[in-house]
Amino acid sequence: IDDVGVATSALPDTYPSSDVGRITRGAALTLLAKVQMTQKKFPEAVNTLKRIATLGYALQTDYKNCFAPAFKNNSESVFEIQYNASIDGMSNNNIFSWVPIGSEAYRAIFGYTGSNRTGWNIPTKDLISAYEPGDLRKDIAIKTGYTNSSGIFVHSPYINKWVYDAGIADRNDCNFPVYRYADVLLMLAEALNEVQYVPGGEAFDLLNTIRHRAGLANKTALDLQSQQSFRLAVEKERRLELAFEGHRWPDLVRTERAIDVIRAYGAIEKADPSTPRGLGEGYSSNAFDIQSFRLFYPVPLEEIEKAPKGLTQNDGY
Repeated sequence: IDDVGVATSALPDTYPSSDVGRITRGAALTLLAKVQMTQKKFPEAVNTLKRIATLGYALQTDYKNCFAPAFKNNSESVFEIQYNASIDGMSNNNIFSWVPIGSEAYRAIFGYTGSNRTGWNIPTKDLISAYEPGDLRKDIAIKTGYTNSSGIFVHSPYINKWVYDAGIADRNDCNFPVYRYADVLLMLAEALNEVQYVPGGEAFDLLNTIRHRAGLANKTALDLQSQQSFRLAVEKERRLELAFEGHRWPDLVRTERAIDVIRAYGAIEKADPSTPRGLGEGYSSNAFDIQSFRLFYPVPLEEIEKAPKGLTQNDGY
């Protein structure tokens, strides 16, 4: 917190185009707000998030613009990792691991042959079913399959947010969003609700601002009649709005919902796996049975050995 305090005093709100992509005051404040939310210092988080709201950020009209290379570092971008496919070593190559297994899928989705860099990082059935009918974000974030070289549609969902042709094989020009203003607005809605549940209040307005862009109807006090129901609505909205951007796990940890959510999800996934699992690749009996100590990383041994006053290992490791 002290480090971020220094940063927010020293950093500028914006940079000239030649330095775009560097850490700004808004990025530092967003980090501070996330720490405050994790520490459950919600009044302080409200103040921090409202400071960010004065810095000139605005949602993009089209959700797709948050990821398209033509709209890099736009008004919604608080901090994003910079990539440039025209420069060796600066392509966003992670994207190529987020497609179904097989070179045929790679060819169909990216338009290039001869590559087979794929992985398991695909949308689950549980996530796909979480989108409401008419949610404009779904088709931007997820595709349910691809058409193979024989013209047959293969049902195999994949992450679509960053599938853009850079014109160079095995390279992708998309920046990766670390913090977006949509994240800030949803955190502010959550923090306001934690301070006090107000039916139809400012927190509802913020939640509905995000839903409006997604083409969804507003949530009212009749839909969300308690502080807890509003909490869960924000949790779901963050899951969908920020899907595949790295926020889901930290959100579940800081709200102390990770164990319950992951165990419940595990029961669903074991009963109906999202991805076909071959011989020897089935789920073990303790899969998804997350233990509380796993909510924290282990302390690196070298740090324990260097600590002058003695640093102990986290429980369980």
